[in-house]
Amino acid sequence: MSHSPQSIDELADCLTQLNTAAAPVVPICGDTHSYIGAKPADNSTRLDLSRLAGVRFHEPADMVAAFGAGTTLADVQSHLAATNQRLDIDPGHAGSTLGGAVAIDHCGPRCHGWGSLRDKILGLTYVLPKGDVIKIGGRVMKNVAGYDLSKLMIGSLGTLGVIDEVIFRANPIGDTERGWLFEIADLPTAWKVAAKIQASQLEPLALCVLDQVAAAALTGVEISPPETAPPKTETPETDTPETDTPETAVPAYIFVAAEGVAAFVDHHESTLTEIVETAPTRTFAGPELCEIWNNWHDRLHCRADSRFVVRFGARGSRCGHLLKDLAEYPGLITYPGRGMGYVNLDDMESVMVLRQKCELFGGYAAIHWSKEPYDAETVWGVPRDDATIMAALKQMHDPNGILNPGRFYGGI
Repeated sequence: MSHSPQSIDELADCLTQLNTAAAPVVPICGDTHSYIGAKPADNSTRLDLSRLAGVRFHEPADMVAAFGAGTTLADVQSHLAATNQRLDIDPGHAGSTLGGAVAIDHCGPRCHGWGSLRDKILGLTYVLPKGDVIKIGGRVMKNVAGYDLSKLMIGSLGTLGVIDEVIFRANPIGDTERGWLFEIADLPTAWKVAAKIQASQLEPLALCVLDQVAAAALTGVEISPPETAPPKTETPETDTPETDTPETAVPAYIFVAAEGVAAFVDHHESTLTEIVETAPTRTFAGPELCEIWNNWHDRLHCRADSRFVVRFGARGSRCGHLLKDLAEYPGLITYPGRGMGYVNLDDMESVMVLRQKCELFGGYAAIHWSKEPYDAETVWGVPRDDATIMAALKQMHDPNGILNPGRFYGGI
């Protein structure tokens, strides 16, 4: 069964009826990232929000705009571009919608410079299962006294309410944008170089550490396989102490991007070359760089044969301790500035081992994408103590538990 309301009043009436019937509901916008989270409840009703689309208002002088939740990000950016503005968010997919981006807390490589979607949202209008319409925030930055309830909705996977409208801060489009790919000796060295870039006075738009598989998949650059060291030969015993010679030299890559006026971008390129102590392997600009951004999220699944793409995270200072283990799995993407990344894994045992190691460092590992659907504990891990607070918030917003039941952390 499916419903497709075209106004907030229809949305409220629809939710009221479904809540009375205690029918599980799956809110859908562009349906481009429905793989995120645990499997939906059986016999769920699809709530198609694609008709809740279009611009509600746009004030270019104040750089503030509001759109319906079902508006695709492509349409949002197209409208804003007419006044040389944009919403600073990685598109993820051409058909991704604004409401869907809020629901999954969309983030990508450019969050290093732009910040997350949480930094852009000024207000939300959403509907609770009982039909109550909630309006939070407004058209200015300082519009909330006390707790900002809009933050609860961001990343909640539609388990607390159904979004109708999003008010956000727009930003001007930069004059120049350029990206660079640097080849580094190995993964630990790449992480250290990335730390130097982060500690410098540069303000990069993106800063990523990639292994070979990820670099080739995300940037489209043809990368040769690592050179294999010659086999060891029997040598007579000597007094010279043995040293561990790696059998394979496996380089890693740093992908950096910058935007702004041309002089600012040029300064980044020259300074980066000094910090990395080598010229970039490849420079990207124009349509080629746009293609990288537009396809980034789809290409997180770097290896077609891998069963899982796992999102992991820990404090930035501790993420480096995981590199030795992560290097075992081809298809590694890390965002050092955010202390998180993605890795392609082949079996559930590897997922659980990585999760244990991340939790040891106070982090997490959740299944971002998988070939088969799984329950909440498998996807998110065993709930921590904070799950009780989240369960209380769920009970407050959705007492009958009809919104995306079981899909979020802790089975919420």
